[in-house]
Amino acid sequence: MATLVLKESYQTGHDGSLRVPRNYGGGGVVVFLAQTFTAESSYSIGMVRLRLFRYLLPGTITVSIYATDGSGFPTGSALCTGTTDGDTLTDNSSGELRDIYFNTTAEITDTIKYGITITAPSGDANNTIAWRYDLSASYTGGQALLFDYLSSGVWNDAGNPDRDFMFSTYLVIEDRQVENPTPSDTDIDIVLTPLLQWEVSGEGLKEGDSFDVYLKAGDSNFGSEDLLRNVTDLDVQIIGGLSYNTLYYWQAVPFSEEGDLLGADAWSFTTILFLPPAVSVDGSGNPTGLNNMVTLKR
Repeated sequence: MATLVLKESYQTGHDGSLRVPRNYGGGGVVVFLAQTFTAESSYSIGMVRLRLFRYLLPGTITVSIYATDGSGFPTGSALCTGTTDGDTLTDNSSGELRDIYFNTTAEITDTIKYGITITAPSGDANNTIAWRYDLSASYTGGQALLFDYLSSGVWNDAGNPDRDFMFSTYLVIEDRQVENPTPSDTDIDIVLTPLLQWEVSGEGLKEGDSFDVYLKAGDSNFGSEDLLRNVTDLDVQIIGGLSYNTLYYWQAVPFSEEGDLLGADAWSFTTILFLPPAVSVDGSGNPTGLNNMVTLKR
């Protein structure tokens, strides 16, 4: 699982679309479309959400992130790339929002302009992908572009500098999980002063993480009176107050600044039985007259 954090976006007012690959009458064939955007903060981009639809069966769609040159056009090698099956898109001309995850993340720097490009390598004049746009958009951080491969061989805005494709960019945070309790779940014969411990999967503990640790005998319907304490580490030492031969439930409820830390169901353990008086025996099994009780003279 993952947590998505929205970064740049323009998803309103779409009133048209452009297709790739497509001959728009200028003697060339448009093989790439692009939307540029300006980052408002630095982050690792992991996914884009685009409003797309298909004509017939365009096949695999390739989406990439590029840096831009001084003219604001995509340039150099792709910073990251992802694909999606264009044949599974809607053929309704209003389009659908399609999430495309990148195979690796790319570092996006604030105030820098980047380009989202899209192409359908196995498509043709009839089997195309269409990207919805707003012809008079209010987004000021970039614009819609097309690449006319055969005619001009350069990026251009087709005479519409105010056009913007529908897009959103996301930081993708892989969720972390509270797991692996000690004592292990349903464990028995636990001492009355156990050290309660747990682990965090993935990237482990991060700055800003904390846990409310609850402990209750008999059931896991925790209330405020069952809160032991809030901790920023991965353990809590119980120093007393537990009873012999008793079933206890406990839980470490997580909090994180990025919302990527997932909790686990309550765990349980049973404490040790009370140790009864025992008479020691010798090697032949005969009582020695000694036991484990201590007599105090008053």
